Amino acid sequence: MQVNHSPGSISLMNRRCKSAIALSVIVFGGAGCAHSAQETPFDVAVEAPASSCSVKVDGQAITMDELLAVARKGALRSRRARIDANEDTPYRCVGGAIFTLQMAGFKNVGFVGQGLLEE
Repeated sequence: MQVNHSPGSISLMNRRCKSAIALSVIVFGGAGCAHSAQETPFDVAVEAPASSCSVKVDGQAITMDELLAVARKGALRSRRARIDANEDTPYRCVGGAIFTLQMAGFKNVGFVGQGLLEE
């Protein structure tokens, strides 16, 4: 199949491509800068006793169901959440906290590890 383009049509296609690229930069360009330097993340500590996961927010132990309600309020103030867990915490506990925080509306859920949030 052969395609013939006149010089004018190629110029028009180039302008359309440049416009589409510029628009995508405007729309999606700031996505990585969603939080400011002053924004305080929502911190969650996850621990695992022998039989279940333990979640703490502001030093208070809560259930995963309660975490969803508390985190929804926190997601209104911040776009970031941090999870702190030590190396003995099973991934099912950490994964459950990640999922819950995402369901609450956090766009950026990070992992600190090693009990750093409690210091």
